[in-house]
Amino acid sequence: MNSLTLSQLKQDKHPSIAPLYMIESDDLYLRTEAQDIIKQKAKQLGFTERHSFTFSGNSSWQDIWEHIDNISLFGEKKVIEIHVPGGKPGKSGISGIDRICKSIEHEQLRDICIILVFPKLDYATSKTEWVKKCQTYAVCLKIPVLTRNTFPSWLEQKLSEYGLSTSHEALEWLSDHLEGNSFAAAQEILKLSYLYPAGPLTIEQIQNAVLDVARYNVFDLIDAIHQRNPKRASKILLGLASEGEEPMSILGLLGKMIRDLHALHIAQQNRENLNDTFKRLRLFGASQTALSHMMQRLSFRATMISLNHVMDIELIIKGTHVKNRLNNPWMELNKLIIKLSQ
Repeated sequence: MNSLTLSQLKQDKHPSIAPLYMIESDDLYLRTEAQDIIKQKAKQLGFTERHSFTFSGNSSWQDIWEHIDNISLFGEKKVIEIHVPGGKPGKSGISGIDRICKSIEHEQLRDICIILVFPKLDYATSKTEWVKKCQTYAVCLKIPVLTRNTFPSWLEQKLSEYGLSTSHEALEWLSDHLEGNSFAAAQEILKLSYLYPAGPLTIEQIQNAVLDVARYNVFDLIDAIHQRNPKRASKILLGLASEGEEPMSILGLLGKMIRDLHALHIAQQNRENLNDTFKRLRLFGASQTALSHMMQRLSFRATMISLNHVMDIELIIKGTHVKNRLNNPWMELNKLIIKLSQ
C-alpha cells in the first residue's frame, strides 16, 4: 500500500501526481488541507479542469464517467473530487471504484487525477474488497483527528510553516484556548504570520494577538456544531449572549442551515442528484462537505423536529408563549444547538 501522512504529502517534491488519492479523516480542516495540497500540485502540473461530486450510498456514479471518458479537444487535464460523507459508497460506488482501479491498472488515467474523500472508515468497512483495491492503486492518507496530546505539536508544525516558533508554555496555552479546533487554529496562526515577522514569538505576543478580537462570532458557533462539540457550542452561545448578540440573528443562521439540510433530505428521498441540490442551495466547498456530514448523522425526522424548534424559538423571541417551551430564547437556542451538535 502506498500511504502518506499529511506531513509527507506537504513535503513531497516529486514532479508527478498519482492518478488516484484516497483521503480518510474525521477532521474536516485536515481533510480539506490534504485536498488543497493535491489540487495545488495538480494545477502546477497543468491539471486545469476540476469537477467535484458528493455521493450518498444510493447515488449513481454515472456522472463521473462523462468527465473521465470524454477527453477535451484541447486535452485539458482533469481533477475529479468524489466525496462520500457517509463512508459507504453503495453498489454503484463500489462498481465505480473497481472501474477506476482497473483503468489505473491499464494506464488509462494519465490525464486525470481522482481524489476520493471519506470520513474515518469503521473497522468492517476498512476490511472490504473495495477498500483493499484503493489501498493497492491509490495513494492513501489516513489523517487522525487531533487530540489534546497531539494538538501542541501540530500547532508547532503549523507555526513553522510560516517561519514562526514559540515556547512549550505558549503552545500549551494556545491548545487550551483553541480547544482542539483545527479551523480556528489555522486562522489564528495565519493572523500571527501577518502581525509578526518570522522568528520566535513570546507567549505575550500570542495572547495579545489571539485575544485582541471579539472572542466569539456566530460562525464560530456553526463551526462548533459541525465539529460535533456541544460543550464548545454552548460556551460560544453564552459568549454571544454576554456580548449583546441578538438571538434572532443567531436563529436566522441556524434556521438556514436546518432548511438546507431539510432540502437535501428531500432531494435524497426523491433520488435527485445531490450535486444539483448543492448548486441550487449555493453550497460549495467546506459548507457542502459539512452539510453532507450533518445529513448523515441527523435523520429526516430529526431535521423536521429541529425546524419546528426554530419556529418555536422565533415565536418566543417575539414574545409569544409556546407550550412545552421555556420563555427564555437563549435557553431554547442552547437546547437546539446541543441537539444539532451531537
